[in-house]
Amino acid sequence: MYLLRQEFAFMRLCVSGDQDEIVMGVRLMFNQKVLSWTKRGLAVPTLMLAVSLSQAREPELEAFSVTTHDGTVIEYNVEIARTAAQMRRGLMFRDSMPENQGMLFIYQPDRVATMWMKNTILSLDMLFIDSKGLIVNIAENTTPFSLARISSGEPVRAVVELNAGQVEKHGIQIGDRVNHTAFDQE
Repeated sequence: MYLLRQEFAFMRLCVSGDQDEIVMGVRLMFNQKVLSWTKRGLAVPTLMLAVSLSQAREPELEAFSVTTHDGTVIEYNVEIARTAAQMRRGLMFRDSMPENQGMLFIYQPDRVATMWMKNTILSLDMLFIDSKGLIVNIAENTTPFSLARISSGEPVRAVVELNAGQVEKHGIQIGDRVNHTAFDQE
């Protein structure tokens, strides 16, 4: 009965926990419980269920927009990378993303941000944004799987990753303003 309670607790964790918590749960399963779970034929099905539940969660999206130099407003829905684990993982291993979506990395305090494309299948446009919401640097059409460092060049509050081609399609430039609660709007 004790093992059954642990299995259900582990499955609940996979539905609500972040990636680091899930990895810790998998390690616990294999370090302490795999023998008894294997005897009952539960180790592999539990692991498969855990992985599928952790990947099935829909990300919470927040409104984010860019106001270009000519006044055009481009609306996006962004997933926020809140935890260190989410920031490390970013958009790795994702093979698609809707055109109007992205991921926002918010730094406290502001810092020189360095990104890379390790294990990232999608080519991205990256906007580096200061604390006032102004775009201070742009990296367009990044190379999937590249280990090359992509730097903001100066301290920033955030980086947003969008599908490659968004900068060119909408004429987004350095100096354009973004709108989101993470920035000090004037």
